[in-house]
Amino acid sequence: HIKCIFKELAMITLIAEHWSDPDGIERGTDAIKNNTQNLKNTKGLISRMVLKSEIDPYKITTVTTFADRSSYENFVKGVEQRNAQRAKDGVQSLFRGEKLEGYEVLANI
Repeated sequence: HIKCIFKELAMITLIAEHWSDPDGIERGTDAIKNNTQNLKNTKGLISRMVLKSEIDPYKITTVTTFADRSSYENFVKGVEQRNAQRAKDGVQSLFRGEKLEGYEVLANI
């Protein structure tokens, strides 16, 4: 049981990579920056960084760390629900591709 408790309490980092087309990178970047500001009061949020690739000028990556697994899962669930609603409403994505992956934080300084 103790191992399960520690697993639940472990910090989780979500790394989300977003690829845009040249004509959409400015709007996509603005949307990510706006979303970042809106996350300030998100339960369990520790930090969020928005990174622009030095190799691919049309790639933006976000690194978002949560205090625990449930905060991370709630955030991801909200993202999935918003994306599903946008697709249902016929709203086109700002990005031509996205990859989201969660990581358990094993060390942090």
